[in-house]
Parts: sequence; structure tokens; C-alpha cells
Amino acid sequence: MKNKNKSNLCTAGSSYVHIYPNGDIFRCMKDYNTRKEPITNINKIIAGDKLFKKPVSCSHKVCDVYCDADWSTKWLLEDEQVITKVPANEWDGVTSKHPWSEQELTPYSPPKYLSIVWTPALQCNYTCEYCGCAAGHKKIATAFPSAEPKAPEEQWMDVFKILKERYPWGYLQTNGGEPLLSPSTIPVLKLMSDQWAINLVTNGSIKITELVRQKMPAYNEKDDFGLSITLSLHPSSRGFNWDLFLGKALMLKNEGYLRCINYVGWPEQLYLFSHYKKIFKEYDIDVYLQPWMGEDNRGFIGYTDAENKYVSEHVGASRSSNTLLLNDYANEEDYSSILKIIDYSISKNVINLTIDTQNSGTKDWDSEHIKIGARLLKPNGNNTPVREYRLGLVEPLIAKSNRINKFCIDLNGIKKEEHNLILDVVYEGKFWFSERGAKTIKLFLKNDDNNWEIRK
Repeated sequence: MKNKNKSNLCTAGSSYVHIYPNGDIFRCMKDYNTRKEPITNINKIIAGDKLFKKPVSCSHKVCDVYCDADWSTKWLLEDEQVITKVPANEWDGVTSKHPWSEQELTPYSPPKYLSIVWTPALQCNYTCEYCGCAAGHKKIATAFPSAEPKAPEEQWMDVFKILKERYPWGYLQTNGGEPLLSPSTIPVLKLMSDQWAINLVTNGSIKITELVRQKMPAYNEKDDFGLSITLSLHPSSRGFNWDLFLGKALMLKNEGYLRCINYVGWPEQLYLFSHYKKIFKEYDIDVYLQPWMGEDNRGFIGYTDAENKYVSEHVGASRSSNTLLLNDYANEEDYSSILKIIDYSISKNVINLTIDTQNSGTKDWDSEHIKIGARLLKPNGNNTPVREYRLGLVEPLIAKSNRINKFCIDLNGIKKEEHNLILDVVYEGKFWFSERGAKTIKLFLKNDDNNWEIRK
């Protein structure tokens, strides 16, 4: 029986984009997080470049970044016939126009509306343990794609004037970092607020009074334009001040700007959600729990069963239903790997690993740039490697083939502590394969009486 050719078309890049501090424009947040290349830059938009005119093929096996599912429609195809349409979810109906979910594949015309998630700054003045933006300015500048150099205010104003003219209505949402750290944020919001719907997501610690004094129109559903503000509540961050946060929330509510409070369900602050929700209920302010995803700055990943149960009981319906599993319809990643440990031994302070390395993608690996890598991390550290290791490939490894490699991990000079050893494949100077969805191998190392022990 002939296998059906399956594919997935998505409107991200056509109806919805992400824009980062240096002006790079990405199709979606998932593309950014997995280190895909940007589709264009604001300088090219200023020069006349256009966004995609039709849906394009998506290679992701999972669409689990919420706003990607909120603002982009997908069509799952078999032998070029539409099997399923997955409409944009549009988080809790935040707009009244619903242009994204109504899109049809055939016939398809470029949307008259645009949704933008804009990151004017990736730096943040908060130090949340669950956010990479707490890494500090220097690390963000070097480790985060498209963070630097920041586009100047004139360029931001030029490109948003063009987008405002090109799209008679749109939805602009900020994220970060802290967007109000950028001097360009307030001028751009003021420019767009008389025509587009805007949601500023901010921790509320800076420039709130300055923002209110701009007297931008507050968003209302009837006119479907104006400014709304989502305050992000981060009680475990150093420098958080509860009284000031509450005061600013009440000020924004009375000015008509406050949409809701956003609360990240990181495990160490998860169960405080009920406490804060009860407090804000007294002021008729909604608080929404956002599930925490990924890995925190101490190396912990995911929820326990009890935490999952609590999240499922408190998270909004749209946030529990728009993670899409697309394994059958995803175009295979160009770069993908599968690692398996066949054998290992320990001799003094050296771990000898025998690894089966498989190139499971569609591109051959050149031996100059692609290597097997490892990162040694402290379990309760800030995710900064104590030491990194590399094993070069003797010769290229073609797609769909594997090779047995000997990898020596020298622990001489490492303090007698517990560590995690993460094995991965790296495209040197560009990305780790795990950033594009490949699974890593995680080993737990412990030094006891000068003898290293390994647990998988």
C-alpha cells in the first residue's frame, strides 16, 4: 500500500510574525526558539519587502508556543488534499474581528490584518529563575539571536508607519525581556493605538506613570483599537515590591488600560496562584495562570504529577487545548540527531563513553562544523556550563546513517560536587541540535571519595 505524502501548511509569516530587537522578523516564536533563520528584517520592509502572501510549509513536529497557535491557522494535508483545518485559537477571544480563524486555504488571499508579537528588548530588570532574560545584558547580547544591535527609534517608527498603512487593522503584542526598557516602545504604541488593538505585556516596575500620561485610547471591543495592558506578576523575583505592583494595577484599572494579570506557573511559585487570584478578585481584576514550559535556570524541567494536576485545574481553557502534535505532518528537520550510549567506563577522573551517533535528518553533516558535544552543569546552578567538551567527526556523516564514537570526558580539576552531563550534537557557532527539537542524553555525576559515579 502506497504511503500518503503528508504535509502541514501554516499562515505564520503571512498573518502573524515575531519581530526582535535588531529588527529581525521571524515567522513564529517556535522558529526563533529552534534557531531558524529570520524571514526578513525591518530594513527590508522599509525598502519595500512584503511578508508571505500565502501559507508555507511548516517543519515543526510540535506547535507548543501558545501565541503561535493563537494567531496562525494550519491545514494538514495528505497527497495535497486537506484532511484537517486547525483554526487560530485567539486566546480567550481577545479580538472581535476573528480574521485568522476564518481564513480558507482555497481560495487564499493575503490577509488584510496582521498580528505582531514585538520584542523591543530582551533584557529585563527582573531576575526570575525561570526566564533566560535574567541572564544579564552581556550574555543576552551574545547568546540570544537577534538581540543586538538594537534598532534605533527612527527605524521602528518608519516600519510601523508602513505596517499601519499596509494593514488597516492589526493586533500588536509586546513581550521580552521587559519591553519598557526600550525607549522605542512608548512612541510606537502611541503611533499604533488609534488604529490597531495593542496589548502591552510588562512587569509594571518602570515607566507606568509615563505611559499613562500619554493619554492613548484605551482598548474597547466596540471600536476594536487602543491600548490594553497585561501586568506580569513575578513574586519570586529579586526586587519585586508587592505594594507598588498592586498600586500600579489599580491605577491602570481605573485608567481603563488593565486587561488582566499574567501569572507564570513556575513550580516554586505555582501554588501562590490561588492566593493572588483571591486578592485580585476583591478588585474585580482577572488573573490568568500560564503553564511554565522548558527548563529553568537551575536545570529543572517540567512538572511533577501533583503540579500538573494543579495546573489542569486552574489554567484557562484556551491555554490547555492549543498545543498541537504534528509528528505525522511535519517536514523532517534538516538537522536532527539520535544519540545512544552503548557502553561506558570510568578510569580515575576520565569517563569513557561509547556512543552510537545517528544523523536522523535530511542533510549530511560536514566534519568541520558539526561535532558531538557535552556540557557539564551544576544541578542547582544557573545553566551556565562548568566545562564544555567536543568530539570532532573524522569524516562527514551522511543523512540516515550512524557511527560509533568514543568520547572521553576529562573531569580533572572539577570540584567534588554533583553535576549533570548533557550530551548533544552541536553545529559549532550556530546551535545545539536540542534547540531544534533533538533529544539529549542527561547523565547525573557524583564524586564520592574521589570516585565518580554515573546515573542515567
